[in-house]
Amino acid sequence: MYNEFKALALEDGEHGYRYGLECLFRFYSYGLEVKFRPHLYEDFQYETIKDYESGQLYGLEKFWAFLKYYKHGGHLTISPILKKFLSKFRTIEDFRVVEVCTSDISL
Repeated sequence: MYNEFKALALEDGEHGYRYGLECLFRFYSYGLEVKFRPHLYEDFQYETIKDYESGQLYGLEKFWAFLKYYKHGGHLTISPILKKFLSKFRTIEDFRVVEVCTSDISL
């Protein structure tokens, strides 16, 4: 069921509809807090990077919140790319005042 949900959310996102992607990011953030699954965490990181690189903040905000509120968040390995993106955000309010600057994105 997860793979189908993810595929539909990504397909919607490709057509400019954000609702499915936002549901997917909420699923990752809240679902991994309840029951951590390493393969979902990897997907979460990958999709967050793609979302941010496309000029969106929502996925990164949910990833930041997951790391902050998950009881083992401080012990997780984070992609170096995500670490770089997250370095600009110290509080949840930071996501309200910053626009994504795609010129800052380099792999």
